Amino acid sequence: MWKESCVEAKDVGVDQLSSSVIAANIEMYREVAESYDGCWNSVFGLDLNPALERDLETIACSFSVQDSQLRCLDCGAGTGAITLRMLAHGWRVTAVDVSPEMLGLLEKKLASHGSDAILVNRSIEEFLGQDGPQYHLIGFNSVLHHVYNYSKVLSLAVDRLLPGGFLYTNVDPVISFHPAISQIFDSFDTAIAKLLYERSDFIPGTRRRLRKLLRKPDPIHRRKVSHAGDIAEFHARCGVNDSEILQLLRACGLSIIKHSRYPLARTPVTNCINRLFKLRQEFKIIARKPSASCEDNYQIS
Repeated sequence: MWKESCVEAKDVGVDQLSSSVIAANIEMYREVAESYDGCWNSVFGLDLNPALERDLETIACSFSVQDSQLRCLDCGAGTGAITLRMLAHGWRVTAVDVSPEMLGLLEKKLASHGSDAILVNRSIEEFLGQDGPQYHLIGFNSVLHHVYNYSKVLSLAVDRLLPGGFLYTNVDPVISFHPAISQIFDSFDTAIAKLLYERSDFIPGTRRRLRKLLRKPDPIHRRKVSHAGDIAEFHARCGVNDSEILQLLRACGLSIIKHSRYPLARTPVTNCINRLFKLRQEFKIIARKPSASCEDNYQIS
């Protein structure tokens, strides 16, 4: 029986695979951008938005410089879940996203809030891979599972942190000890969410999943592909290795301020089930780069 694999294909270069995942994200968000906020707020917002605000408040309390001097980078900004909250603290924000449609929605939100941020329509791999300014805070919100080589991206992000700066990542799936059970639950969770929040896509989505069952694995990505999302959310089914990330960040000299795993699902019913049995978990990490001085004072160029 074929099982989905997250192992790199031997005969395809990493750059080619990474590029195909980036292209799939552009295609997927072209289709779902208009409905994204409605789904996020109805599915995850009640649980995640307050926690996100608390996390940013914790980070804010650790800085001694003036709020207006803090430079922040929102990687994979989407429609601005982190960007808007960073701006609410008075911080200067650069928001990077590969999807012009998602950035267009964020631009409208900024205008309605009377806020201003630097919006960059590029992949985070390209943006972080080139020389640029350093930041006090770099955030990834539900992003790493969309990135083919997330370890490389995080290494690049660490290089762009100022001394004493924070790296924050949240809402990425943990690698499951029981992948078959987790995938069954995830399919059930998705179906219920479609029925409750996206009824127009319930039947088309069911058809896609049925067609996917009959397909052979894609020879490049080594998984069954019926939609751009199957490639765009590259690590969604197999999970992101948070233990590996912790090891990487420590090796780069960062201190782990917080690491937690928590159950999360798309509907109230499946959330209750998941809290009991922990069939699917997400993780968050807050890490800090060593300060240049004990007082954590920064010189902003």
